Amino acid sequence: EVRVCAKNDAGSSSFGKAAIGKTKHAAAPTELDILTRIKTALAEELGDTCPRVWIDVERFKIVLEDEINFIGGKADIVNEDMDLVAELQKVVVTFYRIIQRFNYGMYHIRFDGHVHPTGKDMRCLVISYFRAAEVVRRIQAAGCPREFLHAYGYDQRVPVTDDKHKASLN
Repeated sequence: EVRVCAKNDAGSSSFGKAAIGKTKHAAAPTELDILTRIKTALAEELGDTCPRVWIDVERFKIVLEDEINFIGGKADIVNEDMDLVAELQKVVVTFYRIIQRFNYGMYHIRFDGHVHPTGKDMRCLVISYFRAAEVVRRIQAAGCPREFLHAYGYDQRVPVTDDKHKASLN
């Protein structure tokens, strides 16, 4: 079924019986159609409430304008970045709810944990994983099921920085 309604600055028309039609062969929406619908719904629901976090639906990426920083050597998020984490939670949970509302299958989201290189391979692996897991835990607590959220630690293979001074903080 295709339902049509007119909208303008004065308001919108109702859906009457004359405005309902059927197509002979309704094609399933393409991936691009689905992504465009999700992108539009995200923009409508979030507006400008999360200016530092957005979903690039065409590239399947969540983009953060800034890094989420942690206390050196730990998986504790610094207080100054809690607002950024709140924006990330809101974006991911809104994305999940939109997917559910449209009856699409939820995408799996990988959260990458990084550290500064220190030469301590195992310690860096553990900390990077637990940092990603902390972000996942917070998003789950905000309302997105854990089954779609995956933490991955990169240890020193993909460092935050090559700056030796910053690395010593880890």
